[in-house]
Amino acid sequence: MGIFFLTVLVVCMFPALAVSQETTSPAQAPQSHADHQMDTASHADHQPHAGSGMDAPSHSGHQMHTHHAMHLDASGMVMNENTDELPRGCPRIAGEHHIRVSAGREFARDFRGTMFAYDQREWTVEPCTRLTVSLINTDEVRHQWMVHGLPRYLYDQGMFTLEVAAKGQKTASFIVPPGSKTYLVHCDVPHHMEKGMKAQLKVGGGDGDLPSIAGISGSRLDDPYPFEWGWAGAGLTLLGGLCGLALAGRGLGLL
Repeated sequence: MGIFFLTVLVVCMFPALAVSQETTSPAQAPQSHADHQMDTASHADHQPHAGSGMDAPSHSGHQMHTHHAMHLDASGMVMNENTDELPRGCPRIAGEHHIRVSAGREFARDFRGTMFAYDQREWTVEPCTRLTVSLINTDEVRHQWMVHGLPRYLYDQGMFTLEVAAKGQKTASFIVPPGSKTYLVHCDVPHHMEKGMKAQLKVGGGDGDLPSIAGISGSRLDDPYPFEWGWAGAGLTLLGGLCGLALAGRGLGLL
Protein backbone atom coordinates (compact mmCIF):
# COMPACT_ATOMS: atom_id res chain seq x y z
CA MET A 1 0.00 0.00 0.00
CA GLY A 2 2.84 2.34 0.82
CA ILE A 3 4.30 1.79 -2.64
CA PHE A 4 0.89 2.43 -4.23
CA PHE A 5 0.40 5.76 -2.44
CA LEU A 6 3.98 6.81 -3.30
CA THR A 7 3.35 6.06 -6.98
CA VAL A 8 0.09 8.05 -6.96
CA LEU A 9 1.86 10.98 -5.28
CA VAL A 10 4.60 11.07 -7.93
CA VAL A 11 2.07 10.91 -10.79
CA CYS A 12 0.05 13.76 -9.30
CA MET A 13 3.09 15.96 -8.73
CA PHE A 14 4.57 15.49 -12.25
CA PRO A 15 2.09 17.85 -14.09
CA ALA A 16 2.73 20.52 -11.43
CA LEU A 17 6.49 20.25 -11.99
CA ALA A 18 6.00 20.48 -15.78
CA VAL A 19 3.83 23.61 -15.43
CA SER A 20 6.40 25.13 -13.08
CA GLN A 21 9.19 24.55 -15.62
CA GLU A 22 7.11 26.04 -18.48
CA THR A 23 6.33 29.09 -16.36
CA THR A 24 9.95 29.56 -15.36
CA SER A 25 11.43 29.11 -18.87
CA PRO A 26 9.85 32.24 -20.50
CA ALA A 27 11.04 34.31 -17.57
CA GLN A 28 14.57 33.25 -18.26
CA ALA A 29 14.32 34.19 -21.99
CA PRO A 30 13.81 37.93 -21.45
CA GLN A 31 16.77 37.90 -19.09
CA SER A 32 18.89 36.33 -21.81
CA HIS A 33 17.51 38.81 -24.35
CA ALA A 34 18.24 41.66 -21.99
CA ASP A 35 21.77 40.38 -21.55
CA HIS A 36 22.09 40.33 -25.34
CA GLN A 37 20.87 43.91 -25.54
CA MET A 38 23.39 44.91 -22.90
CA ASP A 39 26.14 43.22 -24.86
CA THR A 40 25.00 44.94 -28.06
CA ALA A 41 24.87 48.32 -26.34
CA SER A 42 28.28 47.69 -24.84
CA HIS A 43 29.62 46.79 -28.28
CA ALA A 44 28.01 49.86 -29.82
CA ASP A 45 29.51 52.05 -27.08
CA HIS A 46 32.87 50.44 -27.66
CA GLN A 47 32.88 51.28 -31.36
CA PRO A 48 32.41 55.05 -31.01
CA HIS A 49 34.96 55.00 -28.21
CA ALA A 50 37.47 53.38 -30.53
CA GLY A 51 36.62 55.80 -33.31
CA SER A 52 36.94 58.68 -30.89
CA GLY A 53 40.38 57.49 -29.95
CA MET A 54 41.37 57.41 -33.60
CA ASP A 55 39.88 60.80 -34.35
CA ALA A 56 41.33 62.52 -31.32
CA PRO A 57 44.82 63.17 -32.76
CA SER A 58 43.29 64.41 -36.02
CA HIS A 59 40.97 66.76 -34.13
CA SER A 60 43.85 67.97 -32.03
CA GLY A 61 45.88 68.64 -35.15
CA HIS A 62 42.95 70.50 -36.63
CA GLN A 63 42.92 72.82 -33.63
CA MET A 64 46.63 73.49 -33.95
CA HIS A 65 46.23 75.05 -37.41
CA THR A 66 43.73 77.60 -38.61
CA HIS A 67 44.13 77.14 -42.35
CA HIS A 68 40.86 75.18 -42.62
CA ALA A 69 38.85 77.92 -40.94
CA MET A 70 36.48 80.29 -42.67
CA HIS A 71 36.42 83.77 -41.18
CA LEU A 72 33.19 85.47 -42.21
CA ASP A 73 31.80 88.85 -41.25
CA ALA A 74 29.72 91.64 -42.76
CA SER A 75 32.69 93.00 -44.70
CA GLY A 76 33.64 89.73 -46.40
CA MET A 77 35.36 86.39 -45.94
CA VAL A 78 38.74 84.67 -45.68
CA MET A 79 38.88 80.91 -46.32
CA ASN A 80 41.80 78.51 -45.76
CA GLU A 81 44.39 81.01 -44.59
CA ASN A 82 47.66 79.22 -43.82
CA THR A 83 50.64 81.09 -42.43
CA ASP A 84 52.71 78.30 -40.91
CA GLU A 85 52.04 74.76 -42.20
CA LEU A 86 54.35 73.76 -45.03
CA PRO A 87 53.07 71.89 -48.09
CA ARG A 88 54.66 68.50 -48.67
CA GLY A 89 57.96 68.90 -50.46
CA CYS A 90 58.73 72.30 -48.93
CA PRO A 91 61.60 72.03 -46.42
CA ARG A 92 61.04 75.63 -45.31
CA ILE A 93 59.34 78.87 -46.35
CA ALA A 94 61.37 80.09 -49.31
CA GLY A 95 60.42 83.73 -48.92
CA GLU A 96 57.71 86.33 -48.42
CA HIS A 97 55.76 88.04 -51.17
CA HIS A 98 52.95 90.58 -50.87
CA ILE A 99 50.62 91.57 -53.70
CA ARG A 100 47.89 94.20 -53.75
CA VAL A 101 45.04 93.42 -56.14
CA SER A 102 42.24 95.82 -57.04
CA ALA A 103 38.98 94.45 -58.44
CA GLY A 104 36.19 96.33 -60.15
CA ARG A 105 34.46 97.56 -63.28
CA GLU A 106 36.97 100.30 -63.99
CA PHE A 107 39.71 97.78 -64.78
CA ALA A 108 37.62 96.16 -67.54
CA ARG A 109 37.35 99.27 -69.72
CA ASP A 110 40.41 98.44 -71.80
CA PHE A 111 39.20 94.95 -72.73
CA ARG A 112 36.35 94.55 -75.16
CA GLY A 113 33.58 92.24 -74.01
CA THR A 114 34.48 92.34 -70.31
CA MET A 115 32.54 93.86 -67.43
CA PHE A 116 34.73 93.08 -64.39
CA ALA A 117 38.49 92.66 -64.07
CA TYR A 118 41.49 92.80 -61.76
CA ASP A 119 44.01 95.59 -62.20
CA GLN A 120 46.66 92.83 -62.55
CA ARG A 121 45.98 89.50 -64.13
CA GLU A 122 49.23 87.62 -63.56
CA TRP A 123 51.55 87.12 -60.59
CA THR A 124 54.77 85.09 -60.37
CA VAL A 125 56.24 83.68 -57.16
CA GLU A 126 58.84 81.09 -56.22
CA PRO A 127 57.78 77.66 -54.90
CA CYS A 128 57.15 77.41 -51.15
CA THR A 129 56.64 81.17 -50.85
CA ARG A 130 54.34 82.60 -48.22
CA LEU A 131 52.10 84.81 -50.33
CA THR A 132 50.13 87.60 -48.70
CA VAL A 133 47.25 88.94 -50.78
CA SER A 134 45.43 92.22 -50.19
CA LEU A 135 42.20 92.40 -52.19
CA ILE A 136 40.80 95.89 -52.70
CA ASN A 137 37.22 96.08 -53.98
CA THR A 138 36.40 99.32 -55.81
CA ASP A 139 32.77 98.36 -56.56
CA GLU A 140 29.62 98.24 -54.45
CA VAL A 141 29.14 94.54 -55.30
CA ARG A 142 31.18 91.73 -53.78
CA HIS A 143 34.31 90.43 -55.49
CA GLN A 144 36.64 87.53 -54.73
CA TRP A 145 40.25 86.51 -55.26
CA MET A 146 40.06 82.70 -55.34
CA VAL A 147 42.90 80.38 -56.34
CA HIS A 148 42.21 76.75 -57.35
CA GLY A 149 44.34 73.61 -57.54
CA LEU A 150 46.14 73.82 -54.20
CA PRO A 151 46.88 70.58 -52.26
CA ARG A 152 43.62 69.30 -50.79
CA TYR A 153 45.33 67.73 -47.77
CA LEU A 154 46.29 71.25 -46.71
CA TYR A 155 43.62 73.49 -48.24
CA ASP A 156 39.99 72.39 -48.06
CA GLN A 157 38.69 71.77 -51.61
CA GLY A 158 42.10 72.93 -52.89
CA MET A 159 41.18 76.60 -52.57
CA PHE A 160 42.28 79.82 -50.91
CA THR A 161 39.71 82.62 -51.00
CA LEU A 162 39.42 86.30 -50.17
CA GLU A 163 36.06 88.03 -50.52
CA VAL A 164 35.22 91.70 -50.00
CA ALA A 165 31.49 92.39 -49.76
CA ALA A 166 31.61 95.97 -51.11
CA LYS A 167 34.12 98.79 -51.23
CA GLY A 168 36.87 97.81 -48.84
CA GLN A 169 39.88 95.54 -48.35
CA LYS A 170 40.78 92.10 -46.97
CA THR A 171 44.25 90.65 -46.42
CA ALA A 172 45.32 87.04 -45.78
CA SER A 173 48.22 84.68 -46.49
CA PHE A 174 48.87 81.14 -47.71
CA ILE A 175 51.94 79.08 -48.62
CA VAL A 176 52.22 78.00 -52.25
CA PRO A 177 53.25 74.41 -53.07
CA PRO A 178 56.54 73.31 -54.62
CA GLY A 179 56.95 72.70 -58.34
CA SER A 180 56.16 74.70 -61.45
CA LYS A 181 52.48 75.22 -62.11
CA THR A 182 50.02 77.87 -63.30
CA TYR A 183 47.04 78.26 -60.97
CA LEU A 184 43.65 79.69 -61.89
CA VAL A 185 42.63 82.82 -60.00
CA HIS A 186 39.10 84.14 -60.43
CA CYS A 187 36.01 85.62 -58.82
CA ASP A 188 33.47 82.90 -58.05
CA VAL A 189 30.51 85.26 -57.83
CA PRO A 190 28.11 84.14 -60.62
CA HIS A 191 29.05 85.52 -64.05
CA HIS A 192 31.96 87.62 -62.77
CA MET A 193 34.60 85.25 -64.15
CA GLU A 194 32.69 84.88 -67.42
CA LYS A 195 32.61 88.68 -67.65
CA GLY A 196 36.38 88.99 -67.28
CA MET A 197 37.43 88.67 -63.62
CA LYS A 198 40.02 85.97 -64.18
CA ALA A 199 43.80 85.80 -63.71
CA GLN A 200 46.67 83.37 -63.20
CA LEU A 201 49.24 82.72 -60.49
CA LYS A 202 52.50 81.24 -61.76
CA VAL A 203 54.54 79.28 -59.24
CA GLY A 204 58.10 78.48 -60.28
CA GLY A 205 57.55 80.04 -63.70
CA GLY A 206 54.29 78.16 -64.25
CA ASP A 207 53.49 75.58 -66.90
CA GLY A 208 51.97 77.83 -69.56
CA ASP A 209 49.21 80.41 -69.83
CA LEU A 210 45.56 79.78 -69.10
CA PRO A 211 43.04 80.72 -71.79
CA SER A 212 40.89 83.84 -71.74
CA ILE A 213 43.07 85.93 -69.45
CA ALA A 214 42.44 89.55 -70.45
CA GLY A 215 45.55 91.13 -71.91
CA ILE A 216 47.56 87.88 -71.68
CA SER A 217 45.91 85.08 -73.64
CA GLY A 218 43.14 84.75 -76.18
CA SER A 219 39.85 83.01 -75.75
CA ARG A 220 39.77 79.22 -75.97
CA LEU A 221 36.89 79.54 -78.44
CA ASP A 222 36.81 82.53 -80.73
CA ASP A 223 33.54 84.25 -81.52
CA PRO A 224 33.80 84.88 -85.26
CA TYR A 225 31.00 86.59 -87.12
CA PRO A 226 31.83 85.91 -90.78
CA PHE A 227 30.06 87.80 -93.53
CA GLU A 228 30.16 86.60 -97.10
CA TRP A 229 29.37 89.33 -99.63
CA GLY A 230 27.34 88.02 -102.58
CA TRP A 231 24.80 89.13 -105.19
CA ALA A 232 21.94 88.60 -102.76
CA GLY A 233 23.59 90.73 -100.12
CA ALA A 234 24.48 93.44 -102.60
CA GLY A 235 20.94 93.49 -104.01
CA LEU A 236 19.36 93.77 -100.56
CA THR A 237 21.76 96.54 -99.58
CA LEU A 238 21.00 98.48 -102.79
CA LEU A 239 17.25 98.00 -102.33
CA GLY A 240 17.46 99.19 -98.75
CA GLY A 241 19.40 102.26 -99.83
CA LEU A 242 16.84 103.15 -102.53
CA CYS A 243 13.97 102.74 -100.07
CA GLY A 244 15.75 105.02 -97.64
CA LEU A 245 16.25 107.68 -100.30
CA ALA A 246 12.59 107.45 -101.33
CA LEU A 247 11.39 107.91 -97.76
CA ALA A 248 13.76 110.80 -97.22
CA GLY A 249 12.61 112.49 -100.45
CA ARG A 250 8.95 112.11 -99.52
CA GLY A 251 9.62 113.49 -96.09
CA LEU A 252 11.31 116.55 -97.57
CA GLY A 253 8.54 117.00 -100.13
CA LEU A 254 10.80 116.25 -103.07
CA LEU A 255 8.67 113.32 -104.26
